[in-house]
Amino acid sequence: MTKTHKKILGFAGLSLVAAVTTVAAVLPTPGAFAANTYTDKVQVRVVPAESDIQVNPADGGEINTSNYEFDVDYNGISDIKAVLVNKDADGNIIFGPVEIWHIDAGLDPGSKHFSINLDDYGKYGNFTITITGVGRGGVPVEKNTTVRYVKKSEQKEEGGDIDVDPESGNTEVDIPVDVPTSEVETISVNIYDSEGNIVKTITISDPSEAENLDLSDLPNGTYTMEVVSRDGNGNVVKTDSAPVVVDTQSGQQQDVGVDITIKDQEEEVGKVVITVVNEETGEVEKTIEVDDPTSGDVVNVDLSDVEGGKYEVIVDYYDDNGEKIDSTTTPVTKTDSEGNATIEVEKEVNTVTTIEATIYDEEGNIVRVIKADRETGIVYVYDGEGRLLYTIADGYKNDKDLTIPMEGLEDGEYTTVISYEDMNGRQVGNSKSYTIKNYSGSAVLVPDTGGFFQGLNISREDYLITGLAVFMVIGVVAFGVVARNRRNKKVIKRSKR
Repeated sequence: MTKTHKKILGFAGLSLVAAVTTVAAVLPTPGAFAANTYTDKVQVRVVPAESDIQVNPADGGEINTSNYEFDVDYNGISDIKAVLVNKDADGNIIFGPVEIWHIDAGLDPGSKHFSINLDDYGKYGNFTITITGVGRGGVPVEKNTTVRYVKKSEQKEEGGDIDVDPESGNTEVDIPVDVPTSEVETISVNIYDSEGNIVKTITISDPSEAENLDLSDLPNGTYTMEVVSRDGNGNVVKTDSAPVVVDTQSGQQQDVGVDITIKDQEEEVGKVVITVVNEETGEVEKTIEVDDPTSGDVVNVDLSDVEGGKYEVIVDYYDDNGEKIDSTTTPVTKTDSEGNATIEVEKEVNTVTTIEATIYDEEGNIVRVIKADRETGIVYVYDGEGRLLYTIADGYKNDKDLTIPMEGLEDGEYTTVISYEDMNGRQVGNSKSYTIKNYSGSAVLVPDTGGFFQGLNISREDYLITGLAVFMVIGVVAFGVVARNRRNKKVIKRSKR
């Protein structure tokens, strides 16, 4: 190698070291870059003390959507149940008391997540859900959770002494979100009888093989089939429950079908039409009309005269003028003559219930948290301390765009990290960060210049180590080139001799 070549190679190596060092110097520190490096959440669950029950939240405050979620943790309880009652502002009972959960925990620790539709329990009012149990030595234990469910027009502005006016010129940007899915790895199928007892359990290790279930060992009748899908970590990602009719036509003369309960429509119902539709062909198998139905009435839909397969039992509600006011659909599976039931399992399941956006300032401090309910589209806006500022109706639009309000934040450049959670608070998929510039009352989402390094998390130390490794490779290559040239020169000199 000539001196010129050596100088060029050495200069290139030094230049690379200088470039790597410069870039590493301007990289944010881990604190300032917390938003971009945030991918995992640490959740801590406090196990109740001996013979205790804990409810979270104990006070759900005031809401204007029908869905209410809470968790119950228990330990040392042999018998535990939850009773719901709905009262008006004067204390008069609107609905209940009604038992919504009852198990024998056997003194073992455990937890239960509830997601209930308050519309099913009298709609608007003051709800109290009391959880009671019997502790060790027969000591009674009781805790409760309360929530006030009001119409949107009646909801008071929340936030206490926080001066926030969501109607006065909010500066907002819409961030596109791509909701991830969870892959199904294993399936468990539980078959319950009419009294709620498990009579058969089938485990399927490969979802692609979940096509037919052998239920021929069960007596003819109507059961409930619960299909539990789990991911690779054993977490439940989806649970489906629907009636299954076992009819092997083995000489047992027995009517088999499903019971349909007439729902309360909060207005006069003139007629209910029940239609049984073959899911595969789309053909109507039978139709049942019920005139002047009463809420709570049970109508038996006989399926002994239809072939095995998958069906939809559609219940249409009509008022006195013949206008449809509601419709429900219940999927039903019937076995073939050999007792085989067909099931369909999704390979990938959309389990995300909440989309969360955490906004960091240039110092890496959390200044705002946005939570979107996918079911309702409502966006809840919290400050950096976790206090609710206000809500945005339809802030999550078309299941694609999330509204990020920047009103009230100082001028500057902010990083927003989007993450996804299932109903149990577990993170689904990877988080993704965006940059928002907020200056002079105008917020702008900085366009993504490329996705090649979008999900890459590089710290200053990682960068320096990578640069050092590259420099060492170049050094080894250069040393090899120099050594080879020296050997070649020695060979040439010997040959001249």
